[in-house]
Amino acid sequence: MLALVAMFMAPVMFVDVLGPPVDLPKAQHAVLMPHADREDAMVIAITRDGAIYFGSGRVRLKELPTIIGESLAAGAERKVYMKVDRLAEYRVVASVLDQVRFAGVENIGFLVAYVPPNG
Repeated sequence: MLALVAMFMAPVMFVDVLGPPVDLPKAQHAVLMPHADREDAMVIAITRDGAIYFGSGRVRLKELPTIIGESLAAGAERKVYMKVDRLAEYRVVASVLDQVRFAGVENIGFLVAYVPPNG
């Protein structure tokens, strides 16, 4: 029983540790993204107040291409994982996506909170 609890709680606890706390949107048909937990994973978080974080450090929008380029040069996977608060403004998310694409990364995954379908 403890193993089952740990298995379902570990992803939730791990996502909260990486970067700022965000209220992730909920999805019933989520896809596992185990590489998002890697130490060198490029995780960008956007909080409800529009703050942008790369990993655990707050960054400015215009700094993202440089930071992403440095991570890629260090051997990071050519994929960005987005943690977006469900109440974040669309214009901020769109601006971040533009900067990620400007950095040359087209593979982007959005992290969500998995909600099992009701029986």
